[in-house]
Amino acid sequence: NSHGGAAPREDADAWSAGLLEVRETHSAKGKGLFARADIVNNRWLGEYTGEVLTQEEYLAKYPNEDAQYVLGANTDYNIDAADAANSSFLRYANHSSDPNCFYEVERVRRQRQKRVMFYTARDVKRGEELTFDYGASYWAGRADGPI
Repeated sequence: NSHGGAAPREDADAWSAGLLEVRETHSAKGKGLFARADIVNNRWLGEYTGEVLTQEEYLAKYPNEDAQYVLGANTDYNIDAADAANSSFLRYANHSSDPNCFYEVERVRRQRQKRVMFYTARDVKRGEELTFDYGASYWAGRADGPI
């Protein structure tokens, strides 16, 4: 990626380390993920988790392709974090066309499973919202454009 590759992971994700909180954005985005402290560039934030869906399962569940919490790791591997009880805090990371986070898809050897790991793309200041670029395919066919 353009970020020069992700740094080695810390033992604790950023939530467990007390670096993040979920709060209202006071905008159309609803809740967002915010830094409780300064976070250094390329810091591992955590893994995006949820229900894994093939593309066929995704289209059956969301025929209008209007899912709010689905991250497409590749063309046939989607992670649906709609159920907060079964997904990670990263479901609250909102879109930005000038993001301060990015993700990398890691393959798990000899398995179909993928792991989607989030990292900071630059130094993030305390109080700043953590965002990533949802990508053009997310916005295709939606009435609302990127916020």
